[in-house]
Amino acid sequence: MEREPLVLSTLMWSWLEQLKEPVISSDDVKALSESNVNSQEALEALQKGQRLTLLCILECAANLLPLPEDVETRFLTQTIKVFTLVDPVSETNKGFYSTLKSILTSILHDVCNKSTKDKEDS
Repeated sequence: MEREPLVLSTLMWSWLEQLKEPVISSDDVKALSESNVNSQEALEALQKGQRLTLLCILECAANLLPLPEDVETRFLTQTIKVFTLVDPVSETNKGFYSTLKSILTSILHDVCNKSTKDKEDS
């Protein structure tokens, strides 16, 4: 069984990049932004498969926080790119990207805070 983090993360990103349909569509981003009172409500706007896939990736990253800001930004950019199949650096996608980045940043930090609290309670 493979245990090397670099190999596992490369396989994970590769798998996500090969999906024919985006995990998160533009309609999903709209639903996320409309329900973005808090991260849990935003996540509930997604279907179960979407929510669990996104949480799996964000929980892995949350275990690495705090990250340097540039590393966190690169992670979120890559996450948005593979989950939406949209190029985040394209001029036409800047609004879409900034909306989703804001939502995912909030979710990532909430997941990290919950994980830290759970570890302290144990």
